[in-house]
Amino acid sequence: MSESVKDFLSSYQALKAEIHELEERLARLREQSFSPRSPVLSGMPGKKETRDLSDEVACLMELEQSYRRAILKARVRCARIEHVILTLSSPRQKQILRARYIDGLSWDEVSSRFLISESLTYSLHKKAISELDLRYGESFQYGKDGN
Repeated sequence: MSESVKDFLSSYQALKAEIHELEERLARLREQSFSPRSPVLSGMPGKKETRDLSDEVACLMELEQSYRRAILKARVRCARIEHVILTLSSPRQKQILRARYIDGLSWDEVSSRFLISESLTYSLHKKAISELDLRYGESFQYGKDGN
């Protein structure tokens, strides 16, 4: 499924939050896995169905790799969003889109930052979005799968 340019750009903040959450999960996984009290790596048999320690380690490594892949995918998509903004011809439009989507500012905050009216902010934004639509059109997929 494809998405609009605005949806693509708007996903930046959610991606940054996802990266942060995944990095925290990865840190907790490592901390829990290698703590002396960890039941997974203690080598002590469980009550039911004890699994070989190597199976447990393999499972942890697989989960860690899964987190790492998800983090990388989100970082690549963030980089693509930043790159798309950098392709704009107008420096002011780049600033507007960067402030709005990368920095996560409200429309009022964007207007205040650049000392311009909100109507001019909206106009510059609309022109930037139109330019991106024209530039990428059908050749650039904004799909969530990162293609």
